[in-house]
Amino acid sequence: MGLSEGYRFENSGGLLSHININLVWNTPEKLQVYFYSLFSFGFLALLNPWYLIAPFTNLVIYFILGTENVTTAQGLFLQYRIELAPLLSLATIIAVVKHPKLNSNSVAVYIIICTLITQYLLHLSLSYLAKRWFWTAPVSAATINKVIYDCLPKDASVVAQNNIIPHVSHRYNIYTLWPEKNSL
Repeated sequence: MGLSEGYRFENSGGLLSHININLVWNTPEKLQVYFYSLFSFGFLALLNPWYLIAPFTNLVIYFILGTENVTTAQGLFLQYRIELAPLLSLATIIAVVKHPKLNSNSVAVYIIICTLITQYLLHLSLSYLAKRWFWTAPVSAATINKVIYDCLPKDASVVAQNNIIPHVSHRYNIYTLWPEKNSL
């Protein structure tokens, strides 16, 4: 495997040869990363600029070193990094502690609302709680359960797929139905 296949931040003249400060904010996707990162904490982290050095340095490294060939360093859904959450949380907590007027229940509700809006707009994991389909059982699961309880004798041994086994776990003999390629 050559350098171009394995190293994602390769530049033709070397790693640091094409650094351009405009790469920090040159696309709408990068601006979205900044906006949603700060919005998810209610923009309160902006009250503590010194504590924003670490999270924004984290972003800037990937935005400056990333070229047009590096898609993982561009855009909101491919870039959003796990390191941002604790760093921005720290900046927000310190901002609330330093400014006594912010230390209230209404600010806590504001931050929760901003976080939930971000989750919903970006279809992140918490947004599923607001979706109707998340709370409804699939028709096939109800049908499978009805067949299991109505048609199979209570003491019968069962051979089933992995998704059905939890529904028959009260039986004495349960066997997994493996696909043909994994059969012994």
